[in-house]
Amino acid sequence: MKSASELQHEKVAAFKQARTVVDKAKTEERELSADEQRTVDDALADMRVADMEQAEIELSKSTGRVTGPMDDTSVRTLAPGELRFLKPEQRLTSFYPQSDSERGLNLGKLLGLAAGRNPDNADVERRTLVTYLDASGGVTLSPAVSADIWDAARAQSVIFKAGAVTLDMPAPKMILPKLTTDPAGSWKPEGQIASEDTVVFGGLELQARTMFFYLPISDELWQDCGTLSSFLEATLATCAALELDRAALSGTGTGEQPLGILNNVAITQTACTANPWDDVSGSMSRIEAANHAVSAMVMSPRTAGNFRVLKNGDSEYITAPVWAPKAFVTSNIPDTISTDKSAVIVGDFSNLIVGIRSSFRLEVLREARRQYGEVVIACAMRADIGVVRAASIDVIKDIPSTYGQP
Repeated sequence: MKSASELQHEKVAAFKQARTVVDKAKTEERELSADEQRTVDDALADMRVADMEQAEIELSKSTGRVTGPMDDTSVRTLAPGELRFLKPEQRLTSFYPQSDSERGLNLGKLLGLAAGRNPDNADVERRTLVTYLDASGGVTLSPAVSADIWDAARAQSVIFKAGAVTLDMPAPKMILPKLTTDPAGSWKPEGQIASEDTVVFGGLELQARTMFFYLPISDELWQDCGTLSSFLEATLATCAALELDRAALSGTGTGEQPLGILNNVAITQTACTANPWDDVSGSMSRIEAANHAVSAMVMSPRTAGNFRVLKNGDSEYITAPVWAPKAFVTSNIPDTISTDKSAVIVGDFSNLIVGIRSSFRLEVLREARRQYGEVVIACAMRADIGVVRAASIDVIKDIPSTYGQP
């Protein structure tokens, strides 16, 4: 088998061959001849074959063996250490360091090349485009480049701030083992048979689902904005953060949408009372009775406002009890769950697992909004969300706009 560097050289040579033929025809202001078209097609085919062989090499490094292409129904055995969970403070980029050839990549220039522009000083981006451009004109970013944007999204996301755990998914579909009941030990008298304990195992299925974003950018912005790369990366990260929060908290579970906490029938939901802190204490007690420790509570901006203006009989503000979990606020918990009702989610968010497929795909749609003088960037990012232990999370429901008010 050829080495990765040999395959890379072959791809570059094939690209140069195709580019020379195309540039010659452009210079002479004519269409490609039949022979020239065959030359270009053969060069592109050689690039795709080399790309597939490179992917096989990378896969063999992580699994210890070379396998064929994987689709969404593929199943394979994970190598030791391949199942990688990250706490919120850990970064995906620690698993996917950028190579020398990717260092200094400018996403704006890369997409500019894909859109037919010719940005200055774009050697890194041209090499990247040759490597990752697919047959339909899209660019599947390398895990290293993608991981940097995923990390920015995780840093903005409320669920990760609350303690959700990231699973770097090595395959598009996975089943994680989980306990549905806690095991209990027993004390055995000498010489007698020990009592058996029933432990129930279950599985949490994660299947990479596609989040899709359209980002229209005007021709003027593309020409005038010198920091387009950081703008694009920040925008993609913000989009991903908001959608991960929405799906994890209130996703419907229908179609390709993940099932969120508020719609998960396995999670306990208890109607609120007139005293918010009593409700929080009740949720914490139910979670602690199931042998979990509460890490945070998440609520809507309206409900957070009600907590902040809680007052006693002397109209003095009530401060949060010392035992209160840290609160996080997001508009992705709606105030219209039923009529004007909202919810507060209390829990051990380390049992909320977000599976992420590290690479994602970008495509430049030149004609989609051409009449508006805009180019559209279509982005597909893949992830899934699940709760390992339903008893670790509790929902206070039916919270009105007057929650806790006299």
